[in-house]
Amino acid sequence: MTAPEDPDAWVHDAFALDGPHTPESVTAAAAAVAELVRYLNRATMTVRLPAPELASTLRNLGVAAARLPQLIDQLHASATRLDEHGEPYSDTDRLDVNELRAQLGRHLGDVRVKSDVEGLRLALDGAASAAGHIGHRYDPASDPEVPANP
Repeated sequence: MTAPEDPDAWVHDAFALDGPHTPESVTAAAAAVAELVRYLNRATMTVRLPAPELASTLRNLGVAAARLPQLIDQLHASATRLDEHGEPYSDTDRLDVNELRAQLGRHLGDVRVKSDVEGLRLALDGAASAAGHIGHRYDPASDPEVPANP
């Protein structure tokens, strides 16, 4: 697969920002994010990015991190309204549904979660800024595409 020319349009074709939004489309979008991170993990094992592309990649990941607190807050709100979908129950004998709901609320409402995400965003933004100030001088002798003695 080749990279889409316009990644924003590519994503918006699959997941229209204005909806319709459904539980299935939200779940599918989260799965797509997970797969894209998996792609990046594999791709960056072999691809070494020049400074401009490194800066752009870091900047985009910083934007993604900056958007996570709003998502976490909205998922936390969903967790507090589980009764809207019918009576919740526990599928484990170890914990009752009220304890599971309390755990869900604690995990999503933990202020450290947003603090950790903000730390990640700051680190990515700082790295992007540093990479953005690094240039490369072209050395034809190091280019495998250019014959050494034409």
